[in-house]
This record gives sequence, structure tokens and C-alpha cells, in this order.
Amino acid sequence: MKVIAVAVVVAVFATTAQAQYKTFQPSTGFQGSSNHNDFSTGNSYRVTPKFGGGARIQGYNYHTGRSWNQTIDQNGSMRGRDADGNHWNYNSGTGAYHNFGTGRSCFGKGAFRSCF
Repeated sequence: MKVIAVAVVVAVFATTAQAQYKTFQPSTGFQGSSNHNDFSTGNSYRVTPKFGGGARIQGYNYHTGRSWNQTIDQNGSMRGRDADGNHWNYNSGTGAYHNFGTGRSCFGKGAFRSCF
């Protein structure tokens, strides 16, 4: 349940670049898929835990009609496709984020994080 709760927090904000910078510490337990709705943002998403840890999230925003997805690895690294169809990735070890469609990149963690 902890995996799903943390994945839900990440998924709710997945349509924004900020969520793609968040780290995630999934457990190694495997639980079944679950569906969630966030009526305040219009996001509806399915969280499917991966065996060994991490999760796959497939989302749809019923306000915009756009879909998005992301995969969260056990170590907290993430990759996916945003609502505009841009592929992105985040390395939890280095804090590096890059959106291949927009060209936005961020490096570092905490107060030392810089984006351009």
C-alpha cells in the first residue's frame, strides 16, 4: 500500500515537470494494479507495481483529453512521456532530469539544483 500511496503522489503531478524531479522510494513488495482519480486535476491513472519494486503509471486527463505515462524504478529513477508527448527521464542518483521534447534539463539536488 505504501508503494501505491507514494506513486499516487508522484502520478498526480506527473503532468508537470516538477513531479518528474521528485524521488520515489518504492518497496520491493508486489501488489495488484489499482485505479485512481484526482477530481481536482482531472487526472485518472492506473498504477501497476513492478515485480521487485517500482511501478508503471498510465494516466489520462479528462479535462484536456491528453494521456501520459511514467515508469518508476526501485531506485527512484523515472522515465516517461508527458501530456504533450515529450519523452523525459530522471536519474535519482545524480538528480539529472532531461525532457527530450522541450530541451529542459536540470542537474543537482536540493539547493544546488539548477535548471535551464
